Amino acid sequence: TNLHQLLSSKGIKNLVIVGAATDVCVLETCSNAFSLNYNCIVPEETTASFTPERKQMGLEMLRFGRSQVVAVTQVYEMLEEGTK
Repeated sequence: TNLHQLLSSKGIKNLVIVGAATDVCVLETCSNAFSLNYNCIVPEETTASFTPERKQMGLEMLRFGRSQVVAVTQVYEMLEEGTK
């Protein structure tokens, strides 16, 4: 798709990633975005997986350098800071 070109043309560097299958889809999306130099923010409450253990494993893998795993409230705080 042309998503990378669209985001780049608008100067977007930070992405909030949400979705199912934390250990598969979210992890792969963040890995791809990371390779394109985006900062990925993953609100912990907005992901899921097939089991609680797989979700936790996925979140730990994301924390290992690919993404910021935060609470949803922290995302709101980040957005508020960005508008000041």
